[in-house]
Amino acid sequence: RLRKLSQYENVKANIYALAKLLPTATWGQYKPVNDRSKILCDPATGDPITIWAVGKIAKMWFTKRGIPEKQATLTIVPLSKTLAQQSALLLAKFSNPVLSVTQQTSHVIRAIKWQNSKSDDPSSEAILFDAVYDVRREGSLKTYSERPLWNLVDLKPGDLVLLEMKMTRYSKKHDDNKWHSRAQYEMIAISLLDIADMPEDDGQGNMQIDGLAI
Repeated sequence: RLRKLSQYENVKANIYALAKLLPTATWGQYKPVNDRSKILCDPATGDPITIWAVGKIAKMWFTKRGIPEKQATLTIVPLSKTLAQQSALLLAKFSNPVLSVTQQTSHVIRAIKWQNSKSDDPSSEAILFDAVYDVRREGSLKTYSERPLWNLVDLKPGDLVLLEMKMTRYSKKHDDNKWHSRAQYEMIAISLLDIADMPEDDGQGNMQIDGLAI
């Protein structure tokens, strides 16, 4: 099953496993309405591409003191080093100027999610990400409406997940006072494939979960 997920491609639905990403993928066209110039798309259709990556959760950050953060992050360790390196190379390639790949960025995949209730209003109240599903049972990975739900707060480092994401880009002012374009992954959904054993207790009743904020 993991091999299938890691090699999955559905051209009609525009879904590609990271290892099978459409080689012609490029940034979409600018439009005054429904602009896709900052989303990786299929140039033949102009539609956004959904990217799949399977891996174990390394770090999660969705809330601070119980309150949803404006920007959430999820970091996974892919099943193979090659896939992690491919991911890092893709982000570097789609950034402008092209970035160099460091060891730190080439062994994990990190995706962000803006948790604003109104996507076009950064000042709106943050609402906890809820596109989280339980697909441990064979055959349960269907359309989102048909998948069993899973509680985000029950996810933990070590859990095996399918991370569904899109690649987007944003502008950042660099030290040279010029605007640079940076590619990143944005979460679409998280689907639980397998639950990890509970992390070890440190002897004082505290669970050692690096980077967990929920």
